[in-house]
Amino acid sequence: MNKLNYQEQFDFAKNLIGQKITKVEYYLEQSDINYTEQPNKYGHSLLNGITISTDNMIFTLRNGFCENYGLKMEKGKVSEFEFIEEQKSPKAVNWNILNEKIMECKIYWMKIPWHDSIGFYPQEIKLETDNNSVIISSIEILNGELDEVFTDEILVIESQNSIKELSLGEYGIEKYGRLFFENAKQIAEKTGYNKT
Repeated sequence: MNKLNYQEQFDFAKNLIGQKITKVEYYLEQSDINYTEQPNKYGHSLLNGITISTDNMIFTLRNGFCENYGLKMEKGKVSEFEFIEEQKSPKAVNWNILNEKIMECKIYWMKIPWHDSIGFYPQEIKLETDNNSVIISSIEILNGELDEVFTDEILVIESQNSIKELSLGEYGIEKYGRLFFENAKQIAEKTGYNKT
């Protein structure tokens, strides 16, 4: 059973609208070039979550995998929720939406793949401003290529062309079974199970 509280994630996404992201930090080793742990042509492939600062809070966007499946947003720094290897340290990253007002925070869901599980997990979270967007996905890059849909890692992509190429977010609705819900009530109606 997924331990994720759907309503909390919808509320979190709603509260981000109108805020500006002022700082983004990844946890990386000194040898990680171009702010990624797995070199690739798409974006930043990371094992640990991301610490994000806005006008009035600090929050984490991470892949909970075993505890809640898929992505999760929660207040606090990554180091409060995940074990960080000693050789890693926080590195500031310059996203294309930095210091721009967030106009939309969209969550794209997928059905939990285990046979006896009920519900959905956040496969992608997309942050949009008037001019740019960033999508964070619960997928893995291995040897420079996309590996699996359901993993314990995350991929951060700023390029709209790469988002389309990989069929993430809205581009994965028809091809890969992504689902978009306006609220937790719609998920409950879809599953017959109220996880709020």
